[in-house]
Amino acid sequence: MPRRRLAATDLPGWPRLLPAALAAAYIGVSASTLAGLGVQPVAIGRRRLYDRLDLDRLVDSAKGGVQPRRALDTAIEALG
Repeated sequence: MPRRRLAATDLPGWPRLLPAALAAAYIGVSASTLAGLGVQPVAIGRRRLYDRLDLDRLVDSAKGGVQPRRALDTAIEALG
């Protein structure tokens, strides 16, 4: 039986740390594509989980948006 793709409606909410299959579903790519994007998973015990904030930064970067952390750094530098 083929595996069914995960969808946002399959979860009551997106947890902060996601296993590869859910991380891939979160940004709308396959798990093999996610593995090639350079996002480093967080190691917790034996598990490798992807931080949702890292995934958001990846998407923001891909579409040319300002990364929140970079914007915060710029604002702090402007304050002196």
